[in-house]
Amino acid sequence: MAISNIGVAFEELFEQMRLFATQINDFPKPAELAQSQGASTGVTRDFHATMEGFASDLATVAAQIRKELEETEVRVRASARDMAETDAAVADSARMLLEQLEGIAPAPQPAPNAAPNAGAAPQGQFK
Repeated sequence: MAISNIGVAFEELFEQMRLFATQINDFPKPAELAQSQGASTGVTRDFHATMEGFASDLATVAAQIRKELEETEVRVRASARDMAETDAAVADSARMLLEQLEGIAPAPQPAPNAAPNAGAAPQGQFK
């Protein structure tokens, strides 16, 4: 059995991408998480030191998650651009998606030492 048509539900894709971009913006900044407050004298000193370590670890994890989310968004935007260049039938819809994403938040910039498709699964395979 051969597949004659493959379709993309752009409205659903747009909605999911808007949600994704919003969630990245709402994700806590590492500096917001790297804080602990309270007295650190006497009995509370050990507890406060433990909380400072936890806050630091939480900030590190948040920074890593945020980096992954931003890199994923960069790859999705690049894929939408590729679709726009490759298939004239979806070009307008893909451009509209990119414009809407730009309206939500500016495109994150890939890390200077990262390749554009670093970590991407080979074409036709899932990661």
